[in-house]
Amino acid sequence: MELQEIDKEIKRMASLPHNAVGRIADTYDTLQSLVLIREMQRTYLAGRDGPDAVKTLIFCSDLISYNIIKLLQRILRTLSAGASPQLASVIGPAVWISNLLGLSDAITTVAIAHGGLQLRRRQRVELINELLDTYSDVCVEFTKINMTRLVSDSIERGYLDDAVAALVQNFKLISASIQRHTFTRTSYDFQVDGDYYAYIRICIDSMCTSADTYIDQFRLLHQIPEALAVVIDHGVRESVALASAGNIIESAHALDKVMDLFDLVIVSLDPLLELMYPSEYYKFRENLGGTSGSHSQSLALRLLREAYMLMATTFRHVVENLDSASDRGAVAALTSAAFGFRHRVYLWRQKHLLLPRNVLGVETTSLTGSKNAPDAVHRLAETFERLDPLTSHFRDDGAVFAPPPTKRI
Repeated sequence: MELQEIDKEIKRMASLPHNAVGRIADTYDTLQSLVLIREMQRTYLAGRDGPDAVKTLIFCSDLISYNIIKLLQRILRTLSAGASPQLASVIGPAVWISNLLGLSDAITTVAIAHGGLQLRRRQRVELINELLDTYSDVCVEFTKINMTRLVSDSIERGYLDDAVAALVQNFKLISASIQRHTFTRTSYDFQVDGDYYAYIRICIDSMCTSADTYIDQFRLLHQIPEALAVVIDHGVRESVALASAGNIIESAHALDKVMDLFDLVIVSLDPLLELMYPSEYYKFRENLGGTSGSHSQSLALRLLREAYMLMATTFRHVVENLDSASDRGAVAALTSAAFGFRHRVYLWRQKHLLLPRNVLGVETTSLTGSKNAPDAVHRLAETFERLDPLTSHFRDDGAVFAPPPTKRI
């Protein structure tokens, strides 16, 4: 790793302007610690021929683990503060934790499917132990609490049972998931030094605030797609190279593996859609600086506009030049893979459309000055579909790609 570049970036982030609660981002890359993440991918997460999918998945899992530790510490501070806490100040982080553990379980499933069950990881024990120790401290403190202390005077007594039941249920889910988290996700090894976990903490802490906000989780659920996008991009280009060389079945298989990773990019949006309420978002919106409304170059440019367009163009060329009678199986395999990948691209775009609508509202201006974000995203989506080489091949009903309606619009 180019330590000089890493140290330089860390110092630059430390010099960012501050407001009352924390640093203010200057660019999208700074906000998401993307310089550090890319350097870690080049050094720690690379395979022989490019970015290693399993190593990147474990890295995403480690990011989630540290996020969960911070949320548990937040609950612990609330429970041990002495004053009567609001129920929402405990159940809110608990719901976030259960959602992040669900995402972590999904990541584990894909890692196992990609061959991540051969070796043991000793280096990860420290992080897992910290997670379990913090969770144990929360459970001990939780048992000391008189549940009526968690209810403010403004909440009617009749709601107490439901609220407490929801809290207990979330902790049951957390407990069960942490057990799976501990015993099934320590099984893939790659050599890392002490800096690896130090950099993970910097990736999470670089923009943290002194107030209790969900900015860390907001960033985490952008960091995971950014890290996976590098692997997806590599996989798409590998598939294209195989198809161009006439290895059609191998090309389809390579694209199938990429879709497993793209599914995780899509799923990572769900906690933001469900849990990032406007009231929570506005607590840290000022710390986003001029990055609110800006675009990810890795996802928007490299993956969608370059890799996807390359795949789509190659698919059309290959299919148009194949002898459909003698290569029927190959055509079917590649067509299925191309359709599946295209479906995921459009599903991701449709889900992403819900973020500004749910969090900002329809008429809110972004911090970069863009007005009516949903309309802007719709226009970008329509332009993308017009330019998509596969639109004439796969004319889908828009309802196929529409996510289920949310309760919070």
